[in-house]
Amino acid sequence: MTDLIGSDTGIFYELLAVNAYAKQFINELKPLSEKQKENIRGYFKNEEIAKILLK
Repeated sequence: MTDLIGSDTGIFYELLAVNAYAKQFINELKPLSEKQKENIRGYFKNEEIAKILLK
């Protein structure tokens, strides 16, 4: 995707990540691993998104 839009950061990529976690919650009914929680805390610039995912 970086080649197509010229970036690999920003709201578009944050929404892709949120969607992947949402699919895990909804489709797999699987909780976050400790590594995923660590990744969420480190990745999202918007702390509110991280708080929602971690809740």
